[in-house]
Amino acid sequence: MTNYAEDLAAYDDDFAEYEVKENVGERLPDGTYQAEIKEARVERTSGEYENLQFTLVFEILNGDYEGVTHHKWINLDSEMGRKIVKQDLFNLKLPLEKLSELPAMTPMIVGLKVRIRVKYRKSGEKTYTNTYINKLLDDSLETQEGVSHDNDPW
Repeated sequence: MTNYAEDLAAYDDDFAEYEVKENVGERLPDGTYQAEIKEARVERTSGEYENLQFTLVFEILNGDYEGVTHHKWINLDSEMGRKIVKQDLFNLKLPLEKLSELPAMTPMIVGLKVRIRVKYRKSGEKTYTNTYINKLLDDSLETQEGVSHDNDPW
């Protein structure tokens, strides 16, 4: 077995200085959160069903769950999923006429700050997560034009 301790020792000082956050990796409880969209992508799922999927990854910006990531997956092969995407994009002030334009729009979504509501519901033995984008907090797309939000009150 190789001993990597000597190689890793070169990183000890930096490692000691890294900040850690409480609650990272925890599931968010039902509630409303301020978040930044860290990832937005269209992809094809793997496994039994190879659905087209729109994925959003949020990072919570404040409160007890600051730094926690939360995912929203939307099945684009379902009519309900497509309706949800259209509503979400409208709430982000990025209305689309054609769903085929979504992949090109994903870079404009990353970095937006939003208010989301997370709600869990049970159906039989399964628990489903509903994540609603309630509001674009920036109230503009300035984030995409290089405007700093360092002075935001939240």
